[in-house]
Amino acid sequence: MGMVLTKSQDIFQLKPGDAVAKKNLFDLIQYSKVEGSEYWAGLDFRIGNTPQQGINWIGELPEVKAVIIKTKPGAYEEDAWLDEERLTYRYSFKLKRGVVSYEDTANRVLLMQPHFHYPIFLMSEKEGSWYLEGRFSVMDRKDTFVVLHLDSTPTDVIAENKSEVAEPSKRWGKIELKAAVEAYVEMHKLDTAGQLFSKKPYYAKLAARFGRTEKAYEYRMQNISYIYDLQGRRWVKGLLPARNVGRNVIETLEAMVEEVEGRTFGKGARSTGRSSVNQQRLL
Repeated sequence: MGMVLTKSQDIFQLKPGDAVAKKNLFDLIQYSKVEGSEYWAGLDFRIGNTPQQGINWIGELPEVKAVIIKTKPGAYEEDAWLDEERLTYRYSFKLKRGVVSYEDTANRVLLMQPHFHYPIFLMSEKEGSWYLEGRFSVMDRKDTFVVLHLDSTPTDVIAENKSEVAEPSKRWGKIELKAAVEAYVEMHKLDTAGQLFSKKPYYAKLAARFGRTEKAYEYRMQNISYIYDLQGRRWVKGLLPARNVGRNVIETLEAMVEEVEGRTFGKGARSTGRSSVNQQRLL
């Protein structure tokens, strides 16, 4: 038996692999808007869009609390997992008469997710229920779709590495994190200088050394972009900032960036924890 949702807030208690009956989620979405119903949790927790749609959201921009995506095989031609580990998913924008409208709220909540960092709960259809794949964030955007990547979980904390090699299932150690930072700083120098380069060899080198997938390092680079963003600096093109890691990881990454670059940037991420996407960029 799956988890029973009675309020919008219950969605935040779901863990990867948890099942929710289709009718239960349908009713929650439908009646979260009806004051006095058993699903009502207040104006701020109404779920936008109809239950029949593949995407819904809790709250209203810019105060969205979360996005819910329900995926069905074959619903959209471009919708698909991009890796065997089910870490990365391509999700199509909503179309109107065959055209993407970026002003449509269903698309705007995806476009704005990197700025506000609310979770995207990605669910897959199975045996009459919706199964939670995990909490995702937007890692890339194209004209007709976004690429979602599984967030680092609260267990993504810093562990001391006993060796130079970490198994894929292990936590990120300081040696591995610093290696990722060193690679990022090198790419940042090339990017700032306007030199052409490929990111893939950097990911491949790290993957060979530590045993994770290249995608894992691509997403870790986005965490480092978030540090640059907090410091009011330009990040490496194509590596959109992604915050979703624990605070201790943020603090460690910022300290490593300062160590590798040999300079400090004030309080930055360790005190503010706020994105500077609207501030002037520094190099």
